[in-house]
Formats: sequence, C-alpha cells, structure tokens
Amino acid sequence: MMRTIVLSFLLAASLVAADPSDGVRSAAQAWTQAVVKQDGAALDRLLADDLYFAHSNGRSVQTKAEYIASVTKGPAGYEALTLRDVTIHVYGASAVLSAYVDTKHPGAESFPVRFMQLYVQNNGQWRMTSSAATRLIVRNPQQRASNDAAAVAAVREAAIGWTTAVVKEDHATLQRLLADDLVFVHSGGTVPQNKAEYIASPENSDYDALPLRDINVRIYGNTAVLSALLDTKHKGREPSPVKTLQIYKLNSGRWQLAAFQATRISPPAENSQPAQQPK
Repeated sequence: MMRTIVLSFLLAASLVAADPSDGVRSAAQAWTQAVVKQDGAALDRLLADDLYFAHSNGRSVQTKAEYIASVTKGPAGYEALTLRDVTIHVYGASAVLSAYVDTKHPGAESFPVRFMQLYVQNNGQWRMTSSAATRLIVRNPQQRASNDAAAVAAVREAAIGWTTAVVKEDHATLQRLLADDLVFVHSGGTVPQNKAEYIASPENSDYDALPLRDINVRIYGNTAVLSALLDTKHKGREPSPVKTLQIYKLNSGRWQLAAFQATRISPPAENSQPAQQPK
C-alpha cells in the first residue's frame, strides 16, 4: 500500500513538473540572467539559430550572432533584468510569452519594457526564436500636471477666440477654431447647425459681445470639456446669460470646438399665491 501511495505521489509530481509553460518561463529567466552575466555560452544554448531580436528603440534588429556579441563584449550593459507579469500561451511545440522586464543599466534608474517573445521546443529544450520590445512611457506626475495646465489654458484661449471672432464676424478665424464636424445647438433648441451653417448664420451679425465667465475646463487626452456662462449681448438689448457645454478636440496641435450646446437660464418662478399672514 505504501509503495502504491509513493508511486502515485511521484507520478502526480512528474505531471506538475511537465507543464510546458514552466519550461518556457525557466528559459526566459535563464535568458535574462545570461544577459546580465554576459554568458555567451548560455545564450548560445537558449537562443535559436534563426533568432530575430527587435529592440525597444524601434530601429535595431539583430540576428543571434549580432545579439550575443552586443551583450557580451565590452563592459556589462545591464545590472538587472527582472521578469514580471508573465503570461505564457503554449501551442504544441511553440509558445508565446508576454511580460514586463524591469531593465536596469549601470548608473541609471530602472525602467519597464514590454516584451513579446516566441519560443520553440527543440530536442526537449525551449529556445527563443523571436523577440520584440516596447518601452513603456511613464510620465512624470509634475510634467503631466504642467501639460494639463497648458492644455487648459489653450482651450480657454480657443473658447475666447471663437466667441470674439463671432462678434467681429471674422470668418477666417472661425474656420480655424471650429472643427469640420462641428455640431452647434442654440439655446432655442432648434435643429443643430454644422460648421458651414453656423459661420453663415445671419444671427452671428447681431452680437455686441459674447463674454464667457465661470469657465471650467477638464482635459481627457485629446478631448476637453468646457462649461461656462455666456453673457449673450444682442445689439440694442440687455445681456442674456446662457449656460454652455462645449467639447473641444485637439487637431494637428490646435484645439477646435467640436460640439456646443446652450441652455437658457430661466428666471426665478414667481409665487402665484400671496403668502399667508400669520394669525
């Protein structure tokens, strides 16, 4: 009985060890260690003869001999190469590995690189046959905040620019500041206008001023949302404030108004019944 239990345990252990993804993972880890140690012999065993190795700079593609020579000759180029977030899909005698490699050059900060690699099994050994790398762009939080502040300022400038151009009937400026697929909804709720219809609208020749106030801008990549009050001043009339929601998109480095909707601000409702006097 004991012998049967031991044999069953050994069989189960061998099945677990036989998981092909474990062999691929071991080959990938051995590759990183061999590069750090500049171990040419180990790399010769771990890399397929027809290796295609594309670096993260997008320009350099090397063969097996070229790659081994580049990482083994001269001073060590890497202090550490650490695999993480590894995903492996095995397809018979081939496997695809996707992972981050935290890359540490001497005297420099570590940075992540995304790798996609193909491994092929040959005589029971997994060998890397192709590798492509993409460097992960990690923005400095201060730089991101600076970029967002600049974008907010640019969107505000575009909003003030197009409203000023409407008052001045400056069609050339409107052509630049309005997106070609503009959707413009007036406060009256009429049918939306496209870019050409809005620029040619007779109503645009009836403004004394269109000052914006209480402007709030939010940036979402290449899209911005602006909300503001627009004090609409028609010629010979009192200003009439409307609430506006405006969508801007970045096009060839310029923020353009892509969508606009205005809502009239209703006056406070008057109490139709007089207040009762306390008895």
